[in-house]
Amino acid sequence: MSDIFDLHRFSRLAKGIFGNRWHYFGLHVENFTPFIQSVYRACIDLKAINDDAPLRMLREIKNIGGRKSFEPHYDQLMQKLSEILIMRQVIRMPWPLGTTFEIEAGVRGMRKRIDLIATLPNGQKYGFEVKAPKYTAHAHQRNDKKFQFPPQDRPSFDDSQTKDLVSAIPARDNTLRSFLRSADEKFGVLKNRSEFRGILVIVWDDWIEEAIHPLLNARNGLLTPTTYSEKDGVLEVFHNVDTVLILKHLTNFVEAAADNGQMGSELDPMSISNSDAHPNIVLQLSNAELPEFINTGFNAAPVRHPRRANETSILLNEFA
Repeated sequence: MSDIFDLHRFSRLAKGIFGNRWHYFGLHVENFTPFIQSVYRACIDLKAINDDAPLRMLREIKNIGGRKSFEPHYDQLMQKLSEILIMRQVIRMPWPLGTTFEIEAGVRGMRKRIDLIATLPNGQKYGFEVKAPKYTAHAHQRNDKKFQFPPQDRPSFDDSQTKDLVSAIPARDNTLRSFLRSADEKFGVLKNRSEFRGILVIVWDDWIEEAIHPLLNARNGLLTPTTYSEKDGVLEVFHNVDTVLILKHLTNFVEAAADNGQMGSELDPMSISNSDAHPNIVLQLSNAELPEFINTGFNAAPVRHPRRANETSILLNEFA
């Protein structure tokens, strides 16, 4: 198997796997672009999980294709790249010797699986569930519309008010709620059976405030006591989610896949840099705090952390 883990050997295998079927990444595969090299390296690194993982990820990417310019496939590819990014970053962290990793992990009878579970030698488990929002339709709306409603505040307008407001961009609050609900359900099974910490990783784009505001705004944030969300008539609390990480990385994928030069050749779209002056965000929801090497590995800091001192007021002042 070792030859497969050579980048050029892996590239030749990829061409055979992708074949002639139309794919958003088809030209990258054919021309061995810097973007696809980055994707290949990330897949190859997953050999630390098991020898099958690199080709498994490559085939999963290939399977999201076949219909020319079908935008839902593009969104699914961004989700798959997000999963590979997070898995690669996790296995690079300084876990205790003897830690094992499992992709799509769970227990017998568990219908839905967790993207990655790290199991320490002492039996402690860390589950990483990765979510990314649908990108293309929302990006189109950002270009076409001038206004975005705040979370759970979609008033109706009469004819005297502007058409721009009536057709405003919807907030992403229900998207965030679906992420939390899905992770909470998956984590709940293992919480009842082992010492388990559930980590929801949300891979967003440069408009990261769209993710933060629905979670933390004081009026109706999903992670606040004044949440708008109810289940069976009771305010909804996501007890099984110990930590939420929000990464501003989706734009990196998009820019690199478009090959428009904005990323800069020195940046790797499939890596998370720890040199950014404005780090990613960690929200600790339970007393089961993460080991610091996980926060460091994701270049993540709390909203009010000193490293975020230059962020906009929406991040620093609104979420008391």
